[in-house]
Amino acid sequence: MKVIALRGKSNTGKTTVSRKLAEILISNGASYKMYPNKIDKYLQGELSPLPNGIWPRVDFIMECSFKGKEIGLASVGDYSEYSMAMLTFWNKRGKDLIVLCCRSRGRAVNRIKEEKDYAFVKMEKVTGGENWQAYCLAKATEIFEKYIA
Repeated sequence: MKVIALRGKSNTGKTTVSRKLAEILISNGASYKMYPNKIDKYLQGELSPLPNGIWPRVDFIMECSFKGKEIGLASVGDYSEYSMAMLTFWNKRGKDLIVLCCRSRGRAVNRIKEEKDYAFVKMEKVTGGENWQAYCLAKATEIFEKYIA
């Protein structure tokens, strides 16, 4: 299992890059289930997926299959407990690839480093609407091409 962690301070684009990556996967034919960001209910199996085409307003959880790979993608990461819970949960479910978000340092970063195969994608603060969108799309495309396609 490979773990990709979007690593950065608050408001550096982790959620936006996650959303762009999800859009890339879907547009390339991934079958998926999208969930709202209700981690506790998701982990307990009490959360139903949203209808296809419906996106939560902010953070989300997505499970998908793409070219034989089982992928878990979670945009939530400002609280290390969430990142660690998602990592443990998807590890047990046998995901081939996990993409999640985390802050620059702390318990989640240390937990991710315990995995055999992991990579951090450093997120930087970018200002300006067009620059921001271009930056986030470029990061998502880079992750897709390097680790998924």
